Amino acid sequence: MSEVLELKQESQLQHLEEESCAGPVLLYKHSSRCGTSTWAQRELEAFRREAGAEAPLVAELDVVEHRALAQEVARRYGVRHQSPQLLLLRDRQVVWHGSHDDLERSAIAAAVTSSARATVESIHQSTHKGE
Repeated sequence: MSEVLELKQESQLQHLEEESCAGPVLLYKHSSRCGTSTWAQRELEAFRREAGAEAPLVAELDVVEHRALAQEVARRYGVRHQSPQLLLLRDRQVVWHGSHDDLERSAIAAAVTSSARATVESIHQSTHKGE
């Protein structure tokens, strides 16, 4: 299980986008002052423990400390800002997002699995065009 990347600068978004071309990336936006964020963070950590070595890269963004960066994430990906919120990036795009009660570990696992399946199907279709 990889370390969680603390997102503090806009330049780090480029790194996350590059990583999302190799596999899923989870961007967790939270407030250090919110009980729901604490619950969601526990669910995300439980998902990561259960996924073990297969856990995707996770980046955390504290929206209180880095408000402008949180607004840039909303603008860049076209997803209305909420907190807590989790965005799943694949191939530089948000393929799933959820907030508040949507952030149960089973929902996160289903989203990651679904995005991996969709990627495999897309590769399979492009490989077999014209057959």
